[in-house]
Parts: sequence; structure tokens; C-alpha cells
Amino acid sequence: MDIFIQIIGFVGCGLIALSSIQKSKGRMLLFMAFGGLIFCIHYLLLGAWAGALMNGVSILRAFAFRSFGGKRKNDRILIAIFVPAILLCYPLAFLFGTEPTLYHFLVELLPIAAMVLATFSFALPDAAKIRRISIIVSPMWLLYNIFHVSIGGIICESINLAALIYGIFVIDRRAKKQAAEAAASTESAPEKAPERSE
Repeated sequence: MDIFIQIIGFVGCGLIALSSIQKSKGRMLLFMAFGGLIFCIHYLLLGAWAGALMNGVSILRAFAFRSFGGKRKNDRILIAIFVPAILLCYPLAFLFGTEPTLYHFLVELLPIAAMVLATFSFALPDAAKIRRISIIVSPMWLLYNIFHVSIGGIICESINLAALIYGIFVIDRRAKKQAAEAAASTESAPEKAPERSE
């Protein structure tokens, strides 16, 4: 059973890692949603309630931002909906069975903080800016997975961090360089001389 639980985590791991190297925001959010669904099941089987609840919320959040996000007003409304929902999951995790000790009070805060940050990042206009927030969020999930001995989660976040670094230093830099070259070629293009009127 433990091996089966970890295999589920590995599947979620692949989907989340793939989300980090998507060029478009829409595809990134789609991969995140499916990865969140798999990890929700994984954490439920591990008894990690905060992680399960966070991934459940992440599925709805990803589809909501993919369908309705993109406009500043809509993004603000979605943030106003999902941030309180995320914060509500913290006491619910203890209500559903997490032992109320100081250790768990601190550990279960990690996915809550990570999800709040990630939710604000969804209002950003492109994948490159989301990656910059995700590079902070990912280590929080890594620590949470270590505490809950989620091998799939640990591998996931390790790969995710590597994918984020690749995305930031390769994909984003390449896009920035191409944009700069396009701007430079536009500025250096000779202007067409006006035709002489007879």
C-alpha cells in the first residue's frame, strides 16, 4: 500500500514538473490542475490533511484562473475568493484529524503559505513572472513533503525546482533576448524615404 501511495505521488510529480516548463500561462495552469488532483489523492492516503486540502483548492483555483483570469478585476475577485478559502483549510486540517501539536501547527503552515503566495502569482500576466514566485513556493512544499515522508512529493519538488531554474535561466532569458533582438531590428530598420511629388 505504501508503494502504491508513493507511485501516485510520482505521477503527480511528473505533471507538476511539466507545468514549470510550459511557455503559455494557460498550459501551465492546466498541468498544475491535474497535478493537484493526483497529489490531493496522494496526501489523503498519507493522512497529510493540509496538503490534501491545499491541492483540492488548487484544482479549482487553476481552472478558475485559466477560465476567468487575465483581467485585473477578475484576478482580484478570484484572489479575494481563494485566499480566504486557503486560510480556512488550516483549521479544517486539524478538525479532520491532524494532531494539534506545536510541531504540526508549524508544519501545516507551510502549504498554506505556499498556496497563498502561488494564488497571488496567478494574477501575474505571464509564465515567466509566475516562475519567479514559484521558486519561493517550491521549497515550502519540499519541506512539507520531507516532514510527511512523501517520497513522490520530495522528488516532485526537487525536479520542480530544477525545472523552475531551467525555465528562469533558459526559457525566460531566451524569450527576453529574442524580444530585445526584435526591438533592436525594428529600431535599426531604415525608414522608407517619402516619395517626391511632382
